[in-house]
Amino acid sequence: MPPKRMSDILASSSIDARISSPLPTAATDTSDEPTLPIIGATSEHGTKRKRATDAPTQSKRAVTQPPKPQTNTNHPSLYQPWTLLLPKQRSDIEKKGADTVEAIVYSRNQNVRSGIERLLRVVGAAPAKRSEEEETHQGPGNEKEAGYVNDVDKMVVVSAQGEGTVKLVGIVDMVRRIVAEGRSKAVAAGKHGKKEGAGWYIYTVLSSVEVARAKTATGEQRGQEHSDVEVNDDEAEAMDIDDDGGAVQETQQSAKEDMKKVPVLSVWMSRRTLVGWKEAFGQEEMVVHKAAD
Repeated sequence: MPPKRMSDILASSSIDARISSPLPTAATDTSDEPTLPIIGATSEHGTKRKRATDAPTQSKRAVTQPPKPQTNTNHPSLYQPWTLLLPKQRSDIEKKGADTVEAIVYSRNQNVRSGIERLLRVVGAAPAKRSEEEETHQGPGNEKEAGYVNDVDKMVVVSAQGEGTVKLVGIVDMVRRIVAEGRSKAVAAGKHGKKEGAGWYIYTVLSSVEVARAKTATGEQRGQEHSDVEVNDDEAEAMDIDDDGGAVQETQQSAKEDMKKVPVLSVWMSRRTLVGWKEAFGQEEMVVHKAAD
């Protein structure tokens, strides 16, 4: 066999090397030594990993987030204050008609300054705004604001419940002080006599209403725990057999426990004396000098 030339040997070795050499693959991390990141794969894997970690965090926050507290709203009877009166006084107001009563309701978040200014306008100690004289709103929270100093048949009732009664007492007290001070100045200046002015008769009525208790997270969790209790068929049959109205009584008892009584303070103001009211609620008088427009 003739000897191979050097060029043939080199060509043969290069072909064998190409055939036998494996394809390059990404090196796996088999050692504890630091490795270089794979170009082009860092952002892709990093994004997927971030999304995977964000999902459980959001769901966890949604589960652990406490429920929003219920907003306290005024009881509907405050906008029909004659329903909180004694039977005789209630009957007298209903005979006159509900349109003779102007209901003003204060809440615990009532602004004291605006409440004072509004009540001063109503009793005639401050000039009424033109826009208020034209308003004819009806319904809860939309009382018509205007002065009724010239309407002797009109009655004004300022009411509040619960913590709002503190605001009501402060506002009414400040209005009476301002009215008394204005009257003293007018008499001292000789503009009015002691008996001149618009007289208002004031009756203070204390009553109560039932409102729903504010639900807490603990109460909701307890309710959920009770609803998750499993009852087998035997226990269910026993409950059905032994049931003699106890379930109805338990439901009624639970409904009563979910309600609570809150005090309601109503200050009735009338241009005329109301028969029988002085003996039931007491009577005070306030003389208001009409404010200049």
